[in-house]
Amino acid sequence: MELYISGTTATCISTIKGNPDVTKIVAEQTLQKQGFLWIWSTYDNTVWAKTVYTNSLVMSNTKTGLSSGKYRLKTVFTLTDKNGKTETITVYSDEKSVN
Repeated sequence: MELYISGTTATCISTIKGNPDVTKIVAEQTLQKQGFLWIWSTYDNTVWAKTVYTNSLVMSNTKTGLSSGKYRLKTVFTLTDKNGKTETITVYSDEKSVN
């Protein structure tokens, strides 16, 4: 998973590959900004979701017009296997700054 920032534009890329028994993946990307007391919160309602009915997922989204500060990408993956069992995985990117 990667967060790329060029100027005031963020490109958010999340990937996952489950085992062969996985039949569905739901992913939710959230662009977060560090605020007061170093608390991370969703930036400008920037949330994207994608669902696939296979065992791998790639999603890429872009947000323009970022204000100065420190950002990270949070992605929550929910994997469902052929027996209906679900697993949730939360991943964070490295932090990137906008000057």
